[in-house]
Amino acid sequence: MVAVADYDAGGAAPDREPAAVDRSGIVWAFGTDVSGADPYEGRPHPIADVPPSLTVALVYLTWCAILRSGAVWCWGSRYGLGRNPELSEWGPPFPPGPVYDLPERATALAGVGPGFVVLGESGALYRWSSEELPTRVAAPPADTFCARDRHSLCYVAAGVAVCSGESSISGVADAGFTPVELSDVVGVACAGTMTCAWLSDASTWCWGAPPPGSFADLVLAPVRMALPPVASISGGSHHMCAITEDGRVFCWGGLVLDFLGLGGLRNMSPVEVRMP
Repeated sequence: MVAVADYDAGGAAPDREPAAVDRSGIVWAFGTDVSGADPYEGRPHPIADVPPSLTVALVYLTWCAILRSGAVWCWGSRYGLGRNPELSEWGPPFPPGPVYDLPERATALAGVGPGFVVLGESGALYRWSSEELPTRVAAPPADTFCARDRHSLCYVAAGVAVCSGESSISGVADAGFTPVELSDVVGVACAGTMTCAWLSDASTWCWGAPPPGSFADLVLAPVRMALPPVASISGGSHHMCAITEDGRVFCWGGLVLDFLGLGGLRNMSPVEVRMP
């Protein structure tokens, strides 16, 4: 597999049918469908009629994929697709197909809040939700971005990370975009109300709200994490996992360490996950 999509609805709705894209571009799904049924009994199954794809994202019961052509196709629930007059939010599930014609090829995609964010090949960011049709984000050309539930969005432009939402450096949900006091940023990862960035020197810095129940304080200034040089980071609901330059995996936050049997129900200190 080359891409995996899942989404934490924060208790508002159950996660349903995560999806993945394999090397041939086929989109696979497993779990219950938008109707709550599980006709495949948990077995992975290809999504019919979706052309070869690069990546896929999920919001509640709506899926969108970037095709190899650069177009964006969506399917499932109408929720999260903006106020498209042809799609009623409460109508039946719709089959895979183009929903909006973006002005350029898409290169990256993420689900956030009740909608999606897309990065175009020019660096422009576009977003839509159940409340708005696709609009271009007022931001300079971005190199990369991350987005997650609770309406968090961060992008990197010219080595500077700029964030909005509850995981922004301001700590205020609707404070607009705020630059993060870091330089030479290579990438960012969003996890609920927590955000992390890795720099050109492979160091990792995090800020925002801690996982629920951790009894830690809101961190507005980036804090360096005790990690070896990092190659990439991925965010979950309330946790982060990093792949180091030497191929090891470290995770912290949320319930991930308890699930892995590593102790520390909501440990904010990175713990190595040892592979068998």
